[in-house]
Amino acid sequence: SDLIEQSMQAGRSTERVTGRSLETTSSLAGHVLLLSHGYCTDQFPFRVSDFSGDYELFEDYGANLTHDEFALSFEAYGRNFKSMGIVGHSQAGQAATHLYTFYWSSLDWATGPRRIQGVGVPWQGTALAGNAAVLGEVFGVGCGINYDLTYDGSAAWLSFIPSWVRQETWYWTTS
Repeated sequence: SDLIEQSMQAGRSTERVTGRSLETTSSLAGHVLLLSHGYCTDQFPFRVSDFSGDYELFEDYGANLTHDEFALSFEAYGRNFKSMGIVGHSQAGQAATHLYTFYWSSLDWATGPRRIQGVGVPWQGTALAGNAAVLGEVFGVGCGINYDLTYDGSAAWLSFIPSWVRQETWYWTTS
């Protein structure tokens, strides 16, 4: 159907995401698609019912990490698998790209055309991590400033991402 439902416009899924533990998943030491949220979130951005096969949920809610720290979290988590692709929302897309650029990981063992996929990634920065974050701190909300996600920080970071990595990265914008 071409009908757009309210749940499709809401930015948050009403579906509760419980995750899967490494002890019970069939992907342990196998191949996996890692689904990840981004900067400073308290909910999972994807409907897991939209995915099939072996996937894992990367959950580190409320985190304010640099791209490097986020990428190293992916690297450590990925040690449990032979290979992984990453679908990252927001900063997770940048962290996946950072991981692929600067480190060797199970992401390098993935095959297929879409090893890195980003959804709603602020490639060129966002005010939400800069000036708006300062305002949030005044009122006691948010996770604070994240330089890597500011306009200046994103421009500096992007200058180190080679064209071959950019060509390997799929992304979708959101509105």
